[in-house]
Amino acid sequence: MKKQILLAILTVISAFLSFYFLKIGLDKIYFLIPGLLILPIIWGISAFLIKNALIILVTSLVVVAVFLFSFGLSLPYLICATLILFSLIWGFKKVQKEKRLRIKILIEEIVPKAVGWLVFVIAIVLAVGFYFSPKVQALKEGIKIPTWVSEKVLKTAVPGFSQDLTVDEMINLLIKKEKNEPLTPQIREGVLKQLGMEDLKLKGKEKISQKPEILERLVTSRINQISKGLADYLPLIVAFVIWQALVWLNKILIPFVVFLDLIIYSILRASGFVKIEKVSVEKEEIVL
Repeated sequence: MKKQILLAILTVISAFLSFYFLKIGLDKIYFLIPGLLILPIIWGISAFLIKNALIILVTSLVVVAVFLFSFGLSLPYLICATLILFSLIWGFKKVQKEKRLRIKILIEEIVPKAVGWLVFVIAIVLAVGFYFSPKVQALKEGIKIPTWVSEKVLKTAVPGFSQDLTVDEMINLLIKKEKNEPLTPQIREGVLKQLGMEDLKLKGKEKISQKPEILERLVTSRINQISKGLADYLPLIVAFVIWQALVWLNKILIPFVVFLDLIIYSILRASGFVKIEKVSVEKEEIVL
């Protein structure tokens, strides 16, 4: 019993660490990796080794409490908390059923039953978290594209484009004239008006590298004009894309979690923490 309680405590600690990293990962994405791994790894080995259903129930409830402490008590997260509780209890039941049906215990075939639903729910949690994050909600006000991305887009769309060009050279490229051909003020003003840059009061000799707002107007403003009708739905679209990406990532994540749990299990067996005993099982047969 003491060993099962120890595993339960480790599960709660792993939940705290995992949810902490997931919360930070909404702003600094590289923290998502430990957040996605820590709880599934420890939960996988705990659900595999713990037999006492009461310990699992209490552990699951504490994990949910840790989640709500980390993410808050808003309705979307309350729903996520319910899904986490379901995934933990359902995973434990699936593991116990699998162990009863098997003659030989193979952790690599049993652990996926414990972590499958959990990693799926974590993907939902992250999708919800990203949807409500300030950065994603800010997309409603317009998409902000980094300068280097804008330059790559323009280089692809307009052969010969670079930030070293002057405004007149850029206009000549856009209207397919010779790069160094002189421009009349009327042509320059007309093109700049079409591009939404008339308020920048450009004279034509300025280099694009000296005027970052030129790239912003060329790419960012144009994209925002196109996506204007979708602006309110952009956070939802981003959340859905993130959820789909994480669901796909689970195809790699679950085998990796199982592999790590197999290593942990081997270490626990070698240390004597876990022992395997062979028991006789009575089997019913139909006799005519």
